[in-house]
Amino acid sequence: MSRQVRETPSLSENSPAEAAWPAQPDLKATLWMLRRHRLAIMGTVVVVMCAAVLILTQIQKMYTASSLVVVDRRNAQMLGFETAADGYSGGEEVETEVEIAQSSQVLRRAATALDLANSADFQHRPSILDMARSMFGFGPAEVPASAVRKTFESLSPEDQARIVDSLSRMIDVRRRGLTNVISFSATRTSPEAAAATANAVAAAYLEEQIEARLDSNGRAAAFLKDRIDALSRDITDGETQIDAFINSKLAELGSPEAKNLLVLLGEEAKRRDARSGTLTDLQSAYRAQNLVRLAELVPDSGGDLAARRKALVDRLSGLDDQAQIAAARGQLDALDLQIKAAAEHQVGALQDEIAASNTRSADLRRKIDSMLSDLLLPKEVSTELFRLQRDVETRRTSYDSTLAKLRQVEQQTNFSLPDSRVIASAVPLGTPSWPPTKLILGGSFFLSLCLGLGIAFLRENYVGGINSTEQFEAVAEIPVVAAVSRFNPRNSDVRADQAIFRQPLSSFSEGIRRLSLGVDAIAPKTKRCVFVTSAVPGDGKTTIALVLARKMAMSGVSTLLIDADLRHPSLHRFLGVKADDGLADLLAGSRAAEQLGIVKEPETNLHMILGSAASAVATDALLMSPAFDDLMALARANYDAIIIDTPPIGLVVDATIIARHADVGIFVVRQASTGQRDVRAALGYLRRTGVPLVGVLNCIDDDTRFGAYAKYYSSGPG
Repeated sequence: MSRQVRETPSLSENSPAEAAWPAQPDLKATLWMLRRHRLAIMGTVVVVMCAAVLILTQIQKMYTASSLVVVDRRNAQMLGFETAADGYSGGEEVETEVEIAQSSQVLRRAATALDLANSADFQHRPSILDMARSMFGFGPAEVPASAVRKTFESLSPEDQARIVDSLSRMIDVRRRGLTNVISFSATRTSPEAAAATANAVAAAYLEEQIEARLDSNGRAAAFLKDRIDALSRDITDGETQIDAFINSKLAELGSPEAKNLLVLLGEEAKRRDARSGTLTDLQSAYRAQNLVRLAELVPDSGGDLAARRKALVDRLSGLDDQAQIAAARGQLDALDLQIKAAAEHQVGALQDEIAASNTRSADLRRKIDSMLSDLLLPKEVSTELFRLQRDVETRRTSYDSTLAKLRQVEQQTNFSLPDSRVIASAVPLGTPSWPPTKLILGGSFFLSLCLGLGIAFLRENYVGGINSTEQFEAVAEIPVVAAVSRFNPRNSDVRADQAIFRQPLSSFSEGIRRLSLGVDAIAPKTKRCVFVTSAVPGDGKTTIALVLARKMAMSGVSTLLIDADLRHPSLHRFLGVKADDGLADLLAGSRAAEQLGIVKEPETNLHMILGSAASAVATDALLMSPAFDDLMALARANYDAIIIDTPPIGLVVDATIIARHADVGIFVVRQASTGQRDVRAALGYLRRTGVPLVGVLNCIDDDTRFGAYAKYYSSGPG
């Protein structure tokens, strides 16, 4: 018997699409891909940016301050000192200074100046194991850092090395380009500490430079003094040899005047030697600031300075009253100044006396030389005397040259200036140098965007749904004969399954016609059986099966549509009828084939066998029963086309059983919804049946396929 179908709202998930169309431009396809996966991209960006912000809040902020030092020898040039850098060109000299500035000696000096031995940033932090041992009494208890004040020198060599190593990691010393400017940068947890550290290291470098120069000048001065003493002795020895030679020849020469002059010369030398000894003692005591010795050496018209000073020192040691101590201390300081002044005066007087003695000795020697030159000396005497005089003169010239060098070294020592100077001291900066917030946030955004796009690409092409007929064919390896558009009704009362006769010019209807042509190209023109399935529910296979059957029926082909989804029959809901009995009743044996009601649709002349309530019997047993074979034989005998709506192949095996009776299978995939893994798995089952398969990509957006021409289908009638 036949029943007329009443109109009911179609299932919202059963929408359709269209035939294979040429690929859209890459840019437009990419834009639509981004639109489909915008939530995944945005979610990735939000998660990564939140993680970046969280990490930034946990990172210890660091501040960097820089002090600039220029390597400049102009001060030495203005003072007339030598300025050549031994063996170095300008660039090599600056690079050498950079290495010196990073040396452990400079860093040790800076660590002492900054009192890093008591800085919390440089304290030794015990390990978890050490703390556990201390807690349970297996190790020494940790002493709080603030409990004991330490000096850098009092630390163990290991602790000193640890502090210097930590400081070296905080300091960055480098040359600025090709200039003579050296940058001292320090990075600490506070801007004030960073500035103080940079300035301290720069100051330590300058101090080390001055100290190195003083040390070098000291070694040079010690060498020159030793050389001068040796030359002075050589001169004295030479003059003594001359005097002895002349004295030995006076009897032969017969010159009593020369003998008297030699006696005077000897007495002058004795007086000069005595004054030189006193001068040496005074200078040594003055350099050592030995005031006791100075008081003993300096004569005083007002009394014995040594005795007066000793009395004041003894008195000071026996006082208890602070006022008396201060008064006695003042008297002692005044006496010390008097002793120093007297010592300086005495040094000057002795130097003048020695100079005068040297002048007198020189006059006596000139007189002796003049007297000897008037005498007719034997040749051998004259030759020997000339040799001795030239030898002394050579020694005296070397003495004068060495003495001049000593004076220059002493002058450099008194005016020791570093070859470098600070041109910009470090100042605290309020902006942290680490972490680089803008760079991290910018990089995180870029990386999150790339990650989101990568996820979108993977979902689009490998993991997620299928979005184009080309991708469908590449994944499924079957021909895709149609891409059916998502149905867009002109009127709210028109459903997708009614589009073929109520909106025949829509893109949805055009997709169904392309599907029909694709089936015609594979299956026989008459007596053909087509089953429709999908990988998962919700792909729209029931809508595709119903509309394809209506299209064939409207073309004059006698068509039978069978709802073979025995677990979840749904075709009767499309037709708006109640299925009292159906295919499951027939296969279960409760109805004969002649008693099975066939629903006929007057508008399309389509015949349908509906499903009833879900079967309580295993569906595979029902479909493999002789009753189903008889039904299919009867249907082939009475209809030219049979369309069977089967359950999703990814969930049950019913479709593979029904495929035994089919000439072609239609595999429906919903765009951007059905996973590629599900598609491959489902097709793996279907290929074992040996039935030719064609694909349909369902629910395509018109804008993704036609772009600016999408309105073409909506502008026509119907």
